[in-house]
Amino acid sequence: MRGDTMVSLWSAPAQLERVVWHAKRVERLARVSEGGFVLVMIILPTCTPPQGEARVESNALTDRLGAKAKLVATVAIGNTLQMNVVRSVMRTMLLLSGHSKKLVVTATEGEALDRVTTVAGKTTPSRPELVQCIDALYASLGLPRAYAKGD
Repeated sequence: MRGDTMVSLWSAPAQLERVVWHAKRVERLARVSEGGFVLVMIILPTCTPPQGEARVESNALTDRLGAKAKLVATVAIGNTLQMNVVRSVMRTMLLLSGHSKKLVVTATEGEALDRVTTVAGKTTPSRPELVQCIDALYASLGLPRAYAKGD
C-alpha cells in the first residue's frame, strides 16, 4: 500500500484464507483513504478464481467497498483459454455489481496503470512508483517479470 493505492499479485489459487487476508488489507486502505482508494490486482495464469466461500467473500467485499473505490483494476495476465474465461467472468460480475465504471479488467499491467492515471489524486503514487511496486512484488515471490507488462 502506498497513499490511496494498493497493488496485489495473485500467483496461487484464490482460496478463502487468501481472499480474507487480501480483503482485510483492502478494508484498511478504504478506511484511511478519505477520497476513495485504488486497487490493482494482477492475476497470473497460475492463479485460479475464488470458489465457494471464497467467491462469497470476494463478492461481499465488492458490495461493502465498491462505493468507496475510485478504481479497481484487475489484470488477467495471459492468453490462455483459462485467462480469457477469467476476463469474461470478471466483466460479467462487474456489470452485475453495479460498479462497472469503477471496476475494470485489463490484459496488461500497462493498461491498468493507464486507468490509474485517470483517477489519480494527491496521494496516488506516480506511474514509475507503481511500476517499482509491481517489480518488488514479482521479486518478493521469486518470479520473473516476463509477463505482458505494457508499462
